[in-house]
Amino acid sequence: MGISKEEISLLEQTARRLGAQVEASGVEEDPERAMAFFERAWELGMAADPDPAAPGFMTGVWGRAAVEESLRPSLRVLSILGEFSAGFAAMVHAQGLACLALGGAPVFPIRTRLAVGWLSDYGIPIGEGGRSAGAGIRLRNSSGVLRLEGTVRFLIASGPPQGYVLFAGLDDRSGEGGWALILLDATTTGVRIELLPERLGLRSLWMAHLYGEAVHLAPDRILLRGPEADQRLRQVLAIDYLGQAAMALGIARRSLREAYAYARQRYQGGRWIIDHPAVRLLLGTAAFDCAALEAVLERHADVPLKAVGDAALLRWAAAAKLAIGEHAYRAVTNSMQVLGGYGYMEDYPLARRLRDVATLRTLHGAPDLIRMVLAGLEKEKGIGGSGG
Repeated sequence: MGISKEEISLLEQTARRLGAQVEASGVEEDPERAMAFFERAWELGMAADPDPAAPGFMTGVWGRAAVEESLRPSLRVLSILGEFSAGFAAMVHAQGLACLALGGAPVFPIRTRLAVGWLSDYGIPIGEGGRSAGAGIRLRNSSGVLRLEGTVRFLIASGPPQGYVLFAGLDDRSGEGGWALILLDATTTGVRIELLPERLGLRSLWMAHLYGEAVHLAPDRILLRGPEADQRLRQVLAIDYLGQAAMALGIARRSLREAYAYARQRYQGGRWIIDHPAVRLLLGTAAFDCAALEAVLERHADVPLKAVGDAALLRWAAAAKLAIGEHAYRAVTNSMQVLGGYGYMEDYPLARRLRDVATLRTLHGAPDLIRMVLAGLEKEKGIGGSGG
């Protein structure tokens, strides 16, 4: 049974009310306040929860409803929250990604904050038939002793995590290759966390690098390995890009609305500036960019994740990720230009929105890397072929 339009409408209204409260509180500069609102998102069932008994297990962003019923509610919630605070939206998104990686396995207690990561210094970990050549952290088996060694870059979480959900490369020397899905507690010996220094965008989001130094693992800490882990990694990576694009759409829409409002009240040169052709060109281009990004996100929005094939999902996600830079970023910069110099002042929220969308443009995959991935996927499909 799918989610009804009435249920989606109620969820959107709830997200809008919560987003307005988050924006009014100024969470970007107050991590403790951001975490208090995240607790509220858990109470509302809006943030995903690893415990099957919690409401967020099904209804949270990237919860089981997204896998089994429809991706649209999660995309809509992130877009709405992105209008008010992209940093807070990214917190909700990060928790959802970690729970999605778990695949519904009841391995963490209720309301466990989870960090998720897979990225190395070497690029995006897909392609090469599931091989893990780009893995930054590896699972090694030495005489029956399992050890985790290496680095995972740009882990994300809603706040200081109580557990880590990591994709690690299997040691190629064993001949196994591929990936493994690893679960770690925050207190695991041998794990070192390096918080990222103060950054420009998404300031509410917890972000860090993880270093594993001869971390000994019990066999039950390996949730998946081989082809199953490879497929789960592709799903998580694709959903990460789609969620980022949804947040960027919210940023772009809000920026455009604020630019329209300013243009209607600013009088210059004997007329309202909204009547100036140059301003209309900026606003029209920004409106087109918002519509173009929305059209990309609509492609498979009404189907569950389990019904979208891996290749179609990755092509959709790659296109959405590229659209952040091609459309959302341009929509925000054009909106800022409508305000002139005021657009770059901290007194106006457009400056913060530019920082956020610039961060989303490159987070977990710079545009040129995404283009290379997309080219590889098109090569597999064959130019002019079908497949979503």
